[in-house]
Amino acid sequence: MGIKQWVTERRRERRLKWEALCKRCGVCCFGKESRFFRTIIHMEEPCEFFDRKTRLCTVYDQRFRACRFCGKVRLYHALFSRSLPETCGYVEHYRRYRFIKTAEIKPERISQKPWWNEEKTSEPHAG
Repeated sequence: MGIKQWVTERRRERRLKWEALCKRCGVCCFGKESRFFRTIIHMEEPCEFFDRKTRLCTVYDQRFRACRFCGKVRLYHALFSRSLPETCGYVEHYRRYRFIKTAEIKPERISQKPWWNEEKTSEPHAG
């Protein structure tokens, strides 16, 4: 196997591994727009090639040529896009930490001091 074939094979494997993360939710295939720093998803307007029953693209292999609105989901989208739900396979895999809203923090957790801010004791450590 030559180096060119090896590189081609690694790219194909990486692409298949990336695409295997998709859970077929179909959110990528719906119309989106940004307004005032918010992304609005029009769930009643899917792409013309989106099959609602199977939740798959009917022209998947040629989707970027066939649909001018189709965009590739990249790592940047998985990490930062507001248009992908938390249940999206790409998001679940790459956003390992969820930002907690202040309203979700329990009062007893607020009163606890973090481990790095504990007061030092004068007792010597056992050693």
